[in-house]
Amino acid sequence: MKNTKRYTIFLAGVVIAVVLAPSVAREIQGAGKLRIYFFNVGQGDAILIRTPHGEDIVIDGGPDRTALAKLGSTLPFFDRDIELAVVTHPHADHLAGLLEIGKRYGLREVWESGFFVGNDLEDAWNEQLRARSIAARVVRAGEVVSRDGVRLEVLAPFPENESNNPNDASVVIRLVYGETEVLLTGDVTAAVEEKLLAEWGNGLDADILKVGHHGSRDGSSREFLRAVSPETAVISVGENRYGHPAFRTMKHLEEAGATVYRTDRDGDVEFWSDGKQFWKR
Repeated sequence: MKNTKRYTIFLAGVVIAVVLAPSVAREIQGAGKLRIYFFNVGQGDAILIRTPHGEDIVIDGGPDRTALAKLGSTLPFFDRDIELAVVTHPHADHLAGLLEIGKRYGLREVWESGFFVGNDLEDAWNEQLRARSIAARVVRAGEVVSRDGVRLEVLAPFPENESNNPNDASVVIRLVYGETEVLLTGDVTAAVEEKLLAEWGNGLDADILKVGHHGSRDGSSREFLRAVSPETAVISVGENRYGHPAFRTMKHLEEAGATVYRTDRDGDVEFWSDGKQFWKR
């Protein structure tokens, strides 16, 4: 059978062959580990975090139904709930796919930046939340939440954010699991990077960096990357007219010594952690 994995079980002298779907086999293999998936959704962001005991955190959903299909092939067929969904900011390449995910999965909790653009997509998202009696929570820098041994540190947006740019209102999260860290930066630009440096300094350190704004030239400064000191950087990017990722950004990442993965070239990028180290799957 294609796309299945066979397990042999010995029970009271009887050999039983059990054929499991890939998602279930992966769940057995990954039990007790933190798993992070950076999905290839074209020009957009869609991230799945699966905690050691199987809670699901989705950060952004990309521009269309692609992330929904990715969840369907990654999560066990019996898992129909997303414990936490985060909209880093309301641009379509981050929000549109979450609207599709919300049609098929139960959303237990929703975090938002509090920046509203007032378009049809945002209206549809808010109507979906109202129909399901989900109250989205606006988060701010300094909040810390622990879920299943995973610490989520909200580093931005700042309470005094006055930018009219939705990118700079992005929810920035530093995930800590044991001795391992991941920094997820939404679409923030260099202006917010400077504020993050001033506020958090060495507290930005992370093993894995989700590069801001699809590798745009308006972020990933040398100073910022020096503070983060990532071993690995992931750029969520697809075909685009903006020149992402920029040569300047790629040069800065090279100078920082980070191993770079790009979803447009590498496809889905998956990491596991045992709390002591990350490894790529």
